[in-house]
Amino acid sequence: MRAILTSSGAAGDIWPFLALGTELRRHGHAPILASAPHLAPFAERQKLPFVPLGAELDMAMLRTLSSEMFAASGSAKQMNPLLAAELERLPDMFRQLVDLCRDADVIICGTGQPIGQMIHETIGIPFVSIHTTNFALWGSTLARQATAQMINLYRARLGLPTLRDVSAADSNTPLLVLYAVSRYTLRLPRQWPANHHVIGYFFLDDDEPWTPAPALAEFVASGEPPVVISFGSMLHADPAQVTQTLLDGVAQAGCRAILQQGWSGLGQLELPANVHGIGFVPHSWLFPRAGCVVHHGATGTTGATLRAGVPSVVVPHAYEHPLNAELLRELACAGPPIPFAKLTAERLGSAISATLSSPRYHEAAAALGEKVRAEQGVQMARQLIEQSLAA
Repeated sequence: MRAILTSSGAAGDIWPFLALGTELRRHGHAPILASAPHLAPFAERQKLPFVPLGAELDMAMLRTLSSEMFAASGSAKQMNPLLAAELERLPDMFRQLVDLCRDADVIICGTGQPIGQMIHETIGIPFVSIHTTNFALWGSTLARQATAQMINLYRARLGLPTLRDVSAADSNTPLLVLYAVSRYTLRLPRQWPANHHVIGYFFLDDDEPWTPAPALAEFVASGEPPVVISFGSMLHADPAQVTQTLLDGVAQAGCRAILQQGWSGLGQLELPANVHGIGFVPHSWLFPRAGCVVHHGATGTTGATLRAGVPSVVVPHAYEHPLNAELLRELACAGPPIPFAKLTAERLGSAISATLSSPRYHEAAAALGEKVRAEQGVQMARQLIEQSLAA
């Protein structure tokens, strides 16, 4: 099977496709990942053929937009520069994908990549859609409305009908719709189409075990399990100020911590002896060694935390983060969230202390972790895709 995998968005939106591509490759298929250029090194590490799609990330523009959205002040007008740039790239991205798909057996798309659906409608290639959040949503309501307007402009150029919600309800295919989330975190509606399947998170595991740098391994082994702070692909207007708030919160809690840089470049200050700064480290290695994880609540990071079986302190920034924060609270795997706009050292320190000292959070997270680890979502996805194409 020659499969074209494509998605867009942040790391949590892309990592499931790296995982699925790796699973397909291991079972004798021929996957090609087409996505943002900055993912090329990760695809190479997984031995996946890779086609860069679109332009490099405009980090300055994304940082400005992110800051506005985190402060709940984003508007369609503020998003226009980013969306206008994306609209200019759509024709080239469409042509790239069409050329890739002409000899392929299937195109497998994230809901944040509406070009895949347009290719299915244009050349008739079988189309599988994958949701990477619990809520069948990609981005905020503002982002989804603005994206629909942009995509519909290009759909009209291709003679395709207008869609109301290109990244949710209207992104699904009649062939196969997969939810790359845990059935233990998603309440299924009564009316559930037969071609929709909730199969578990798609976790990316390397062919060879990952080896940490000696300094990181020594820090982890030198005391109590540290608090891990990871805000992933979130971009902050003032990373130094955010870093200082995090350090002050850790000091108030009196714990050890590992601070992951993420896209913002957090931790670029002189760190105290009880805090260790790191760059990229697989969550599959890092999170199980944590006392708890302070994170933003993106679905990918939430899934990795659940898999590790450790409790969370959630600092939701935007998008689906508040919903995941409340989900973790309902599952007794986290306490009350701290919205990023209201983050202070005092609130963070209190939340960390309460989480580390609560047997209830640790017991619930450990029990749920066993269930999540047993789901094998990426293997189920491969099997369902194979079955759908063979039918």
